[in-house]
Amino acid sequence: MRAFAPPASSGTANQGTRTIGPLALTASANPDRGDATVTAALGGSVVAMQRLTLAQPSLALDVKSGTSSATGSLTLDLQAPPLLSSVEADVVASEAGTATPYRGAVVTWVAGADPVFAEFTQVINGELSAHTIVRGAAANIVQFQFVSGSTPIATLTATQFSPQQAFPSKIQGGDVTIDAGAKITLTIPTTLQPGMLFLQATVTTATTPPTPIAAAMAEWSLPAPAN
Repeated sequence: MRAFAPPASSGTANQGTRTIGPLALTASANPDRGDATVTAALGGSVVAMQRLTLAQPSLALDVKSGTSSATGSLTLDLQAPPLLSSVEADVVASEAGTATPYRGAVVTWVAGADPVFAEFTQVINGELSAHTIVRGAAANIVQFQFVSGSTPIATLTATQFSPQQAFPSKIQGGDVTIDAGAKITLTIPTTLQPGMLFLQATVTTATTPPTPIAAAMAEWSLPAPAN
């Protein structure tokens, strides 16, 4: 049976550090996005770094630096509030043949929003783009924004239970006008089909006449099941 020695630890809100023999693990979480950036260092030298997300929740470690080495994994464990989300480590660090194992949290936090699964930016014309954020463990919540230049000018949210949403009024941003009634339609991802957000709108700019838009703004797959 392996014994798991408690590591030296430190940290602040949403940030944590664990020192396991020669291995230093650092994790910084973003509660509003549901992701965390993790760093592994051996002997003060960074040997691995990754942002753990709902789409890519794990980092495998098999690293060496001089006489030091570490194997194992770091995994993002997302939980709905008030339960604690965390980055969990299951690692063994070795220095000159002496092994130090650890299994436990590097950092914990309470989620501030549904986790981000994916983001997409789609250029509609030279003055207007669409920014789509897919959220939730089932990737079935979508926040959609019209963006004029770098400024968001209108936002809608579609969900599995309210998959079609419309802007009731005309939207104006700089030289861009979007007719009232522009709508988005969400298709949730399943094992048989990808998720999709479809936009229907009529857009006018200072240099272009009213132009109908009917196109997918984002497409994504069903998240892999949690281990």
